[in-house]
Formats: sequence, structure tokens, C-alpha cells
Amino acid sequence: MPDALPPMEYRKVPAGTVVRAPSDAAFAPGGAGLFPPKTKATILFDRKELMIGYPRLSFSGGRGARVRMSYREALIKDRFSKGNRNEIEGKKLVGLTDLVLPDGGGGRVFEPSGGAPGVSWSWTSRPPTSRW
Repeated sequence: MPDALPPMEYRKVPAGTVVRAPSDAAFAPGGAGLFPPKTKATILFDRKELMIGYPRLSFSGGRGARVRMSYREALIKDRFSKGNRNEIEGKKLVGLTDLVLPDGGGGRVFEPSGGAPGVSWSWTSRPPTSRW
């Protein structure tokens, strides 16, 4: 019996719209941001649609930093109720979390090497002189 579903599509899409960020945060077109040392910032992106996919984080510098990425279909209120997905005030993100520890080098890329977020992450860009 032929499959009635269309084939899966693999393509790059923007991270989404920044819907929550510190007031002094600045982002270039495409979502790039620059964070000075010792900055603690929480940025919330909204894709406006449910997608199956994974993030790709490109960065340089940041030795000693901790970058935590969390994933969730919708923010939650008390008692884990989603409510209206378009309302974000008073809600929090509880979901799978990955932690990236930059080594300070340039041109680093962090993305999954297969599987879903939180399952199989790995470095995909390693300069030949780095020790891992």
C-alpha cells in the first residue's frame, strides 16, 4: 500500500521571533546576538508553529560560559497547564534541556548528530588543533 503522507522535508528555518529577552539585548537579523562576559540572559523564541526539528547554535569565544537550551511545545502555568499558547506572561518553560560549555575557540557549531533534542547531541565542528 503506498504511503499517503508526503515525504519528510529537511530545510533550514529561522529560529523564530524573540518574544522575551532582557531590555538591553540586541539581535542582528537572523537571530545573532552578542553577549558581554558575565552576562546572564534568558531569551525566548517563538516559531509560531509546531515543527519537528533541532537547533543549530553557532558561536565563537565564551570560554567558561554556560549556554543552556530548553525545548517545549508550549509554556506552562501552575499545575502544568498550557492554556493559550500565545500568552506568555506568568508562564515558564519546563522541558528537555541541553548544556553547551564553550571552549573559547572560534567558529564552533553545536547541533544534534541524530535523534531528538536531549538524546544525541555532539560537536560537529572541531578545529584540528583542539583537544576534546
